[in-house]
Amino acid sequence: MKILHINLNFKVSSLYKQFSEYLIKNNADISVYFPTARDWKNTEEADYLETDPILNKYDRLFFYNRNKKIVKSIEEKYQTKQIDLIHAHSLFSNGNIAYSIKRKHHIPYIVAVRNTDINVFFKKLVYMRNRGIKILNEADKIICLSESYKKILLNKYIPQNIKNSIEKKIEIIPNGIAPYWFDYKNKPKKLSQNRKLKILSVGFVNKNKNALTSAKACQYLKNKLGIDIELTLVGDIQDEKYFNKIDKYKFVNHIPFQPKEKLLEIYRESDIFLMPSITETFGLSYAEALSQGLPVLYSKGQGFDKQFMDGVVGYSVESDNEKDIASKIQLVMGNYSNLSKNCITGVEKYCWDKISKKYIEIYKNSSTRMK
Repeated sequence: MKILHINLNFKVSSLYKQFSEYLIKNNADISVYFPTARDWKNTEEADYLETDPILNKYDRLFFYNRNKKIVKSIEEKYQTKQIDLIHAHSLFSNGNIAYSIKRKHHIPYIVAVRNTDINVFFKKLVYMRNRGIKILNEADKIICLSESYKKILLNKYIPQNIKNSIEKKIEIIPNGIAPYWFDYKNKPKKLSQNRKLKILSVGFVNKNKNALTSAKACQYLKNKLGIDIELTLVGDIQDEKYFNKIDKYKFVNHIPFQPKEKLLEIYRESDIFLMPSITETFGLSYAEALSQGLPVLYSKGQGFDKQFMDGVVGYSVESDNEKDIASKIQLVMGNYSNLSKNCITGVEKYCWDKISKKYIEIYKNSSTRMK
């Protein structure tokens, strides 16, 4: 069974490479199509990867013209009769290509729904909603990274008359994390009573990651309960003005992005992982934190919410409410040992080997080529 992956964002994150390699390791016959800018230099050597430098700076502005260009490229590079299934890695940018190919060549497809699909295309580009619904309606399977995003999709954007048929096609499968985090998985941690409470966030410093509200929550705990606390932000600064507001808090430390070896040390030196993002499809750093035994605090209704029941590996928080975040930090402190133990066992759901096998079963069970 030949699977064509369409992924305009293949180089955006290393997770796509990891996923592809585990599929191949588990005997999936895949090819990844990745259209690039004309001046892009290919540094990736992989037999499964097919690049084509056909895109220019104007293509983002002309969605359907770009789509036609990419479909034509795929037709030139592949014998479409030999493709059994397409895996589109996002709903609009990749899914519309799969949708066009299905209409022309009758090749079934599965499609993933990601943060940009929900919070940009569906939410802000109202004129694109009908296209998104058509893509979902024609898909054999729909992959959501979390239960939260499944609910947002169904409750906000899917018409009532097709809601049941769409819901039946949805599978919840999270992203995996790099094997490194399993190779160096920590033991359950205990909370020391004799030093500062060390809270960690890993990700870009910008309004969406919401570290300012985290800092306000920490300040609240210092003022009301006298907790000696330290908040460390690891990640490059994308918004200097926003960071300057955070930097006024003396207990905040900032560290630029670090290689995984150094990041491992930082996770292990920390007590709690806190990232109350305004929007988040999944957030790999939550799962990385679990591998090191750190209980996590995550935004209610966003990508990591409902990965576990509240109180198993941490708690959901209201992202705009520093008092709620502060109260959840206290809950973690009161049940720290159990939460940390659950983190170490719970992280196994983010193993790429297990995830890739789930996808292979979906590939096998998806519709055969329409005659």
